[in-house]
Amino acid sequence: MTNRVAPPRLSPRQRARPLLVLAVPVLLMAGCHVSIGTGPAPRAEHGRSTIPKSDVEQLTAQQIRDKVGDAPFVITCPADLPAKMGATEECVLNREGKRFRLTVEVSEVTAAGKVHWDYELGDEITGA
Repeated sequence: MTNRVAPPRLSPRQRARPLLVLAVPVLLMAGCHVSIGTGPAPRAEHGRSTIPKSDVEQLTAQQIRDKVGDAPFVITCPADLPAKMGATEECVLNREGKRFRLTVEVSEVTAAGKVHWDYELGDEITGA
């Protein structure tokens, strides 16, 4: 006589979770475009305009959430982003204990004060 244990039943949400974990890096790899200018203008520091790091973190995170759903993650950038064409910054996306490089690059600065930037998810950061 063999005792068989039925596998646990998973809800549709539980079955979809592994797909979401895989989908987030895949969708982010393509990168996206973020704009600022309808809210507060970039602030000027030492004669140059910058986008506050909190705006870069929050607006980029919102763009990612709009693409992949309400995935729990946090973006951390080291400093304000210069509002200058081609300016780049290496941020970090933290998701479920894993850290990924997130490169942010200013792609356009208009005379009206709008700043557009692109982001691209890089490799997982391993080690200390």
